[in-house]
Amino acid sequence: MKTEVFIVSHTHWDREWYKTKSTFQMLLVDMMERLLGILAERDDFSAFLLDGQMLALEDYLAVCPQRKDEIYAHIQSGRLLVGPWYVLPDEYLASGEAHIRNYMEGMRLAGPSGTSIGYLPDSFGHPSQIPQILHGLGMREIVFWRGTGPEIRNAEFFWEGRDGSRILALNMAFGYSNAACLPEDPALRRQRLDHEVDKLERLSGLNLVLLMNGTDHVAPDARVADWVREYQAQHPEWTVRHATLKDYVAEAHRRAANAPLETHRGELRSGYRAYLLGDTLSTRIALKQKQRAAEVMVENQLEPALTMLDMAGLLRYPGAQMRHLWKLLLKNLPHDSICGCSIDEVHAEMHMRYEQLRQTGGYLLEKAAQSLSAAPGEWGDGVVTVFHSQLGRLKDRVEVDVLSVAHPLRYVDYQQDQRLLEFSGEDLPFPTGVVLRSEDGVEIPGQVLSNQMTDTTELNLMTQPVMNRCLLTRIAFLAEVEGIGYRQYAYRFAYDPVAPQETGGQSAQLENAWYRLRGNGKGGLDIYCKERGIWYRDQNTLIDVADAGDEYTFDPLPGDPGVQMDPSSIREERQGDSLLIQGVLRLPRQLAPDRTRRDVETVDCAVSIRARLPEGCQRIEITTTVSNQAQDHRLCALFPLASRAEACLCDSTFSLEEREIVRDGEQEKYAGWMEKPNNSFFQKNFTSLRGQDAGLAVMVKGLPHMQIWQDAKKDAMQLTLLRCVGWLSRPDLRSRNGNGGWSVATPGAQEPGLHRFEYALYPHANPPGHVLHRQALAFTQGLFAWQTSRKRAALQPARVFARLEDSRIFVSAFKRAEDGKDWVLRLINLSPDTVRTSLALPQLARLCACQAGLEESARGHLPTAGNQATVQFTPWEILTLRLAPENG
Repeated sequence: MKTEVFIVSHTHWDREWYKTKSTFQMLLVDMMERLLGILAERDDFSAFLLDGQMLALEDYLAVCPQRKDEIYAHIQSGRLLVGPWYVLPDEYLASGEAHIRNYMEGMRLAGPSGTSIGYLPDSFGHPSQIPQILHGLGMREIVFWRGTGPEIRNAEFFWEGRDGSRILALNMAFGYSNAACLPEDPALRRQRLDHEVDKLERLSGLNLVLLMNGTDHVAPDARVADWVREYQAQHPEWTVRHATLKDYVAEAHRRAANAPLETHRGELRSGYRAYLLGDTLSTRIALKQKQRAAEVMVENQLEPALTMLDMAGLLRYPGAQMRHLWKLLLKNLPHDSICGCSIDEVHAEMHMRYEQLRQTGGYLLEKAAQSLSAAPGEWGDGVVTVFHSQLGRLKDRVEVDVLSVAHPLRYVDYQQDQRLLEFSGEDLPFPTGVVLRSEDGVEIPGQVLSNQMTDTTELNLMTQPVMNRCLLTRIAFLAEVEGIGYRQYAYRFAYDPVAPQETGGQSAQLENAWYRLRGNGKGGLDIYCKERGIWYRDQNTLIDVADAGDEYTFDPLPGDPGVQMDPSSIREERQGDSLLIQGVLRLPRQLAPDRTRRDVETVDCAVSIRARLPEGCQRIEITTTVSNQAQDHRLCALFPLASRAEACLCDSTFSLEEREIVRDGEQEKYAGWMEKPNNSFFQKNFTSLRGQDAGLAVMVKGLPHMQIWQDAKKDAMQLTLLRCVGWLSRPDLRSRNGNGGWSVATPGAQEPGLHRFEYALYPHANPPGHVLHRQALAFTQGLFAWQTSRKRAALQPARVFARLEDSRIFVSAFKRAEDGKDWVLRLINLSPDTVRTSLALPQLARLCACQAGLEESARGHLPTAGNQATVQFTPWEILTLRLAPENG
């Protein structure tokens, strides 16, 4: 088969990285003006690939809107290739649902002439369900760089998702810049191209060579059309084309149809041929925490709650506002952004976008809460509504803020010449207790967690805002909601004198039906699991080590013993339902100037660990607060088993992953790798170790970096809390050869100041993975509640909007369809089993249901009876359903 060489002109446009978005946006304008000039003047310049992401085009048109018609004319003619994505995300730190919305927003902007190719050129690894995601969105290939291991011998292979979806994987083995910045000298140019073709020919099983004529933030060169013709004349034995990525992909599919290509299953996260840069999972950890909180707010709270209210006829679904919210979320997901490997100014702007997300979501939350207001009732001081956006019945602890108006502060009186009236009054007394009552009259004891007086400004479209003086009280209680639904609880405050909190000294401990919990005197926890009759000792031991690395890579110092909490500083006491451990980490201030040792000068970093056994919940919740005053270090929490682990399981993108544990002494087999495996990996909600006698899971909120630690007798999960470095990239790391990026100082990545980390422990008897996942979701995104009345009000009956009883099935999305016509329910089977079950929508008399693509296109009706539909899942399948009232 004749070798065919495709030379594709493109740019890779990191929106923000070693410069800010604004700086790169101005450079983008100059690049696009140059490109449009070339397309106008050179008919022989075949086409240009605009990096597969529409945000770059959106940024350009924000400055030059007058060019829109010209741009879209080039898109329609096929000379400017755009889409399918809105951004090029980090594939792990973006949720599975975010990948789908990223495609939908990208193709909405690209239009019908957009390029629907799975182009993901620079992601730091690829989850195992990417084939199913791409296949479900209508793509049959992936064009990528990083992640292939030595078991993958060719640049072309089939990649099979966990559900059996198969796509053609086309590996840019030496990156997306192999034909960038070609030299003007003809001899040097031929030498360079021959070298690249030779390398790729050796790897190709299809006799195809892809030369990417472009790189980061580089404009097209009009002369490439001439150089391609010249190169073809030099190599008549090949076909050489100045082509599009579409051309290359089409020919690869044609040849692959009859080629004996290998099939790969599982993730692509090997550092064999290219840096994986996995330590970015813990760089600038505050960003990861905010990303996860924003994701939970948008995907698991606002969107499903607004859909429930829409289905109930209480509030029209705000589709445009939700799309705006999603775009804000997506703008923080490019890999150089969310991975934390950019300059400080970039990440300051990201924090601002997260604040915009919080404010926008807060407005929509208040709008939703107002739609649930009810007629006056007979009991209580107000009403909260508790929502659940997963399937199955959940009984769990929920916390919610409630406001009580003390008196108005100011408002405009239009009857008195538009005067701004000012008021004063007494503050309200602080409640000490709270009791709740459900719609069936059952009373539930609650807790008052905090009280504070605050001033509120409340918006109203029909008049000027009203300012009130209010008491803000945070309460907690044990609520229960069935399926995707909500339930209302009235609350009544009590004002009894506060009883002294039960406290204890070094022997302080907590106990409930499942566990006995005590401090171990060294800053850690000992946990006795009553169900198994087993002690889990030395849990949550904090250990800090030096980090001579950069934003990309952790670089330990040889022989560094690490630092634990100063034993003389540790204080343990019981405070109500919590065990409080306080102490000090006395850490070296920074690295010594030669970066080979830690400074002799130390700084005190205060630590507070609060462990709690929440009522009715089979988990141990931990909140660790650290005041970071040190630099150049990594802080982790250890969770050991009493023995070697037999298996390691974590959840990932639409998946549960068994992680290989690389044992000490096995590192020799990784000689020559660009980046050796170090037992660290991504986790979404939990990681679990299965031991000989029992297992242990760590469940996390926005802490995605886990590593397996081992000594001579036992294994432990090592959760990264902080990784503090001062450089975007450095060339002098022991653990990596060469730079990962540009050597720019980033003092903000030292993460100074106060940090708060939330996680939980779940000792277990090694149940199936989906059981662990459901336990983790109850902690990370379980029940959520809003105050829906500040006065005594009648309680609505509990409502269930979707019911499906099989515990292996989970919800990814519950929303209005993008076309506004139906509701969309996206489900995932997180098991290796085929599942056939019934889905009920109790709020509908008769249901019309059809299966849809991930992008929501209808693909066939499901059998229904009344308000129920029969659904069937293959193992690990993502199933999208369009739902509507029959004849509705």
